[in-house]
Amino acid sequence: DYPDYSGIIVKYFGVPDSSFLSLDTNKVIKIKGVVQEYFTTTQFIINEFSTSNIIGNKERPNPILITLDSLAEIGTYNPKYLAEKWEAMYVEVRNVTTSDPGVLGGGSFRIVDENNTQVLVGRGSTWINSSQAPIPGTKLDYIRGYIETRNNLQDGWFIINPV
Repeated sequence: DYPDYSGIIVKYFGVPDSSFLSLDTNKVIKIKGVVQEYFTTTQFIINEFSTSNIIGNKERPNPILITLDSLAEIGTYNPKYLAEKWEAMYVEVRNVTTSDPGVLGGGSFRIVDENNTQVLVGRGSTWINSSQAPIPGTKLDYIRGYIETRNNLQDGWFIINPV
């Protein structure tokens, strides 16, 4: 596995080709760019990207198992600010129920645990942008994705972007 708190979100605003769209948590890449903050999310903005930037593959790391109350106060969507340490980390949350489809547009929705603790599921990945949100009340055994922090949202600070 890997050490806690070691992720970074990588963004590319150029025209993505199939090699960029194939990137996942198991790719080893060599890139140049700049680090920027975007609504509290630290992200690495790539200057340019081509197939030659992919230099290898590794086995996808196991997700870190967390509970929703690792990100939000129990029974609310109010953020736990110290949870920013989970930003960009690949996590898994288990035994949640869906609500509020489209809360952030597109395929986004909210997940709720047995204590009514709530976190948003975002649209920051290719998968979610091409998917419909589940019907409210859908029980999920688990959801996996990376954590994004956004202090510009009125109902939460942390977003899980499925991968």
